[in-house]
Amino acid sequence: MPPRIVACWLVLAFAAPLFADQPAEILPPGRAAREVLPVSSQSCGSATCHGNPSPRPIRGSLAGHEFVRWSEFDPHAGAAVTILGKPFQDILDRMNVGRSPEEMPALRERCAACHNPEATAAKGSGDSLTALGIGCQSCHGDARHWIARHYERDVTREELHGLGMLDTKDLHVRAKQCAGCHIGDATHDMNHDMIAAGHPPLRFELSAYHDLIGKKHWPEAERLREPEFKVKLWAAGQAAAAENTLALLKSRASRAARHEPVSPWPEFAEYDCFACHQRLRPGGEPNPVPARAASQPGMPAWQAWNLSFAESLRKDSQMVQFRAAMEGPFRDNAAAVHALFPSEIPAVAPANLSLPDLLTLLSRDPAPAVPSWSSTTHRALALQAAYLASRDNTPAGESAASQAFARRLRAIKISLAFGSKQFEWPAFDWMGLPRPAAVPFSDLPAISAELTELASQLQAESAAPRADTPQPSQP
Repeated sequence: MPPRIVACWLVLAFAAPLFADQPAEILPPGRAAREVLPVSSQSCGSATCHGNPSPRPIRGSLAGHEFVRWSEFDPHAGAAVTILGKPFQDILDRMNVGRSPEEMPALRERCAACHNPEATAAKGSGDSLTALGIGCQSCHGDARHWIARHYERDVTREELHGLGMLDTKDLHVRAKQCAGCHIGDATHDMNHDMIAAGHPPLRFELSAYHDLIGKKHWPEAERLREPEFKVKLWAAGQAAAAENTLALLKSRASRAARHEPVSPWPEFAEYDCFACHQRLRPGGEPNPVPARAASQPGMPAWQAWNLSFAESLRKDSQMVQFRAAMEGPFRDNAAAVHALFPSEIPAVAPANLSLPDLLTLLSRDPAPAVPSWSSTTHRALALQAAYLASRDNTPAGESAASQAFARRLRAIKISLAFGSKQFEWPAFDWMGLPRPAAVPFSDLPAISAELTELASQLQAESAAPRADTPQPSQP
């Protein structure tokens, strides 16, 4: 038997008592791994498994080196440190005003569910100084039943899936795992009370957040192996955003309809922040950030961020009903909103979107007459995904036209960045862009028009035959 296999069996033999007393129930496929995390990520980090200082000599692979890359470069590895620092303590102090001492641990555990799930499951306390963070099982699934099999040569993805491993190569599965914390769901609710205490709003877009991990612990060659990968990733993120947004709304409406003690309604985290957070004093600079227009005058717009494109991709009447209910009168409508939901929220398969489809969507100018910051920024991020997919499909280096396009898109992203780092959310990868000296949101219609022009330009360039493409002979 090869030495590596012998070493893995020895690790498993010593580790077996640690989880031998765990229940034998196998999690249903696709169930969120955050619920049960009995096997520590440290068990994956030995040099014979995923903690080798150097990758195995397999071309284009990080095999054996994943744990090292994750622990050094992945921001999720440091998520637990966040809740041990002073900013978190300040947020917690504000949230605890008026609460009894008995309520405080529950609030801390609510934060740890996303920031430190492994310590929460292993020790029953997210406040543990063992800052395990968002580890292997948070994304790959409960490892109790597949840890002893996943390295076997002939085991199939389907078998591992049946044992509880999540197929993160499936972009929709990947998007759903990310959305569980970055958007929320029935068991993860970061609401307006926490935002008011200092937690940043959750403005998640999968393709952009993917780029925030500069050195990934998985092969980045997936972008080149999968045609139009960035567009597919963007579409999966939009579908997951819609699913989790509805799951979170259903949970909030249900709790409010039952008049549970800590269930505020209306839940202002559902609405466009800039509908209320504007300058009210006369004179001086105009309001810098236009909000999304609601369907009823005087009401804030519902879900200006998470459903920015999802409603266009879904094309169903359910979203219309939800928006009408959420943008109607606030008083006692929680039960009416909850009644709109079926018993189970249907899965939203990611749209089978191609690069031409996305460019058509962007070039036909879906922006309103007075675009909001949310809609304009989402269009810029979608165009960024389309541009990267177009560039990935081009075998040669960037042309002069492509470089000029990138510079124009870069200038748009500079104009959409906030002037103050404390005010900027989301913390997207603006690619090292310099911050403007002031908040420059006074001409969003012009920015939106330029995005439409750039989308049309990229659409024309993508449709044009490349110089290296054989042309059909004339009859």
